[in-house]
Amino acid sequence: ALEAHERGVDAMRAGAYHRAKTEFERAVEIDGKFALAHARLAEAWAELDYLDRSKDELLTAGSLVPERKVLSPLDALYLDAVTTTARREFAEAVKAYEEIVRLSPDNPQAHFDLGRAHERNNKVEQAIESYVKVTMLDPLYAAAFLRLGILHGRGQDAASAIATFERAEQLYETQVNAEGRAEVFYQRGFFYRNRGKVAEARAQLEQALKLAESAGNQSQRINALLQLSAVGYAENDSARAERYAREAVETAQAHGMENLTARGLVDLGNVYFVRADYAEAEKYYQQALEYARRSKAKRAEALALINLGSLRIQQSRPDEAINYINQALDFYRQGNFRKEVSSGLLLLGRAKRMKGDYEDALRSFEEQLQLAGQSGDQSQAGLAHEGIGSILLIQERYPEALVQFQQKYAIDKSLGNQSGVGYGLAKRVSVLWRLGRYEEARELLAQVALMTNQSGGGNKELSVQIHVIRAEMALSQFQFAEAGTQVERALALAGSQYPDNLVEAKRVLGLAQAVSGARREGLRSCGEAVEMATRSNNAHLIEKTTLALAQAMLESGDAQGALTTALRAQEGFARHGQLISDWQAWAVATRASQLIGDQDKAREYVARASDSLTRIREQWGDEAYKIYLDRPDVRHYYGNLGLN
Repeated sequence: ALEAHERGVDAMRAGAYHRAKTEFERAVEIDGKFALAHARLAEAWAELDYLDRSKDELLTAGSLVPERKVLSPLDALYLDAVTTTARREFAEAVKAYEEIVRLSPDNPQAHFDLGRAHERNNKVEQAIESYVKVTMLDPLYAAAFLRLGILHGRGQDAASAIATFERAEQLYETQVNAEGRAEVFYQRGFFYRNRGKVAEARAQLEQALKLAESAGNQSQRINALLQLSAVGYAENDSARAERYAREAVETAQAHGMENLTARGLVDLGNVYFVRADYAEAEKYYQQALEYARRSKAKRAEALALINLGSLRIQQSRPDEAINYINQALDFYRQGNFRKEVSSGLLLLGRAKRMKGDYEDALRSFEEQLQLAGQSGDQSQAGLAHEGIGSILLIQERYPEALVQFQQKYAIDKSLGNQSGVGYGLAKRVSVLWRLGRYEEARELLAQVALMTNQSGGGNKELSVQIHVIRAEMALSQFQFAEAGTQVERALALAGSQYPDNLVEAKRVLGLAQAVSGARREGLRSCGEAVEMATRSNNAHLIEKTTLALAQAMLESGDAQGALTTALRAQEGFARHGQLISDWQAWAVATRASQLIGDQDKAREYVARASDSLTRIREQWGDEAYKIYLDRPDVRHYYGNLGLN
């Protein structure tokens, strides 16, 4: 029983939870009164997402040793450490393992266990210190080098990650440990995928799959297949992604691995999600949810719920999205799954943003940033900065938004995430031109365009964004022909994809047409933009397109319609503190009132516009405000107010 237990512990330390579970089951079968083996089995069940079975084993372990004093001090500490780990009480587990290390300071395994406890408690620096100590005590401890590679890979130290992965691989090869080597290739593939290096990721994962198959390790094989599926749709090869995901699901079902079956069904749904085949995606997400609930796999259930929430956001159904996401977050919070909480907060922020609940969305992104800082997850931190920046951009707090997007860009660059770098640059451009800093915007936009060209035009969404940004910049400078050309390119490239970009493109086209003299066409395009925004359920786009429609009405001579529409849009801008759009709405209302002949109202609206402009100046500072006023379109509308 002790030998089976030790084999199980070795497997746990290597992250091979299915094999560990089998060894601990063997141990308690031989000796049913082996309390620590029951506790270890509980930990393995918890890692495999069978929480009810984990609780049963914890109850058994507790009943066998109702009083810790019957055990030696070291055994009692191990029982406490393993029990609290299984309960996901990681801070308590750290305390127990720290005491174990104090009693066994020269035992590398004790330091390794402490490192895992710190890692689970999201204390990355302390975990790294523990693993480094392991390698000092035992330079041949391959698992410690593997964990170091994983943790360095999550941070910004790519060179250290590569070096420690290589050392782990060498040690496992010397030890003729195929499963260990498979885990190195798997984790290294995951590392490269997170850095946007999908070709390198695929090569590593194919090696992991080959080794797992040769070793007969089905859980490793399934995990490698699922990661290869993710790499497949990252490479725009959805057929290969689907093939790998289906093979993973079939393998998991054949071997009775319910948790991996549910995960595989989610990944299969992801293939269809990327294809924008939302009906098929939902079918597999729902199957995963049913499978997880039937097998009481709570973590898999939460994963299915999170993905259903993401799907609802894409389908412009934010209320349903929030419901699904909150169900998942309840589980993740209770179980101290900080990384998953962080991902859930990101989606929750996006759903709240879609509804126009900007302050709530901001709080979600700020909480996500705090959690990312605690866990040292730079990738999540970058996404949080992007989320915060997106809200500040909508709220037209441009200087603050620029800071957030610069931080997002710096993180992606340090991680070597080329796709993230491209989006980060595009976000910065979106802010810079709005501030009137056109030269800087053009320089960065040229860099983004070069990146998309070098990647063979693989990032279609980013290419569409570039055309939309160019169209908006041209419109703001009254370069109507260029604005129209860029819109046409964006619409042709997007097809029916990227609905938010399509709305923006149609809005810009309508304004360019209306202001350049094609009033009827401009009115029609702006009306279509409003209809598209309404279907998208996106509060921000609805308000922006409504203001554009008011401007088009004004240009076409419908002063009363322009006045009514502008005032309707202004209510939303005032509610959300959007000072730029607010003064522009008052400017349209002013001109419309003048055309109608209501001079008293016109003077009132001028005063309100002036008040918003004063608040912008106070918020931004004199220098940024002065540059903004020099924008051609701003000078034009500012002049209409008679404030020159």
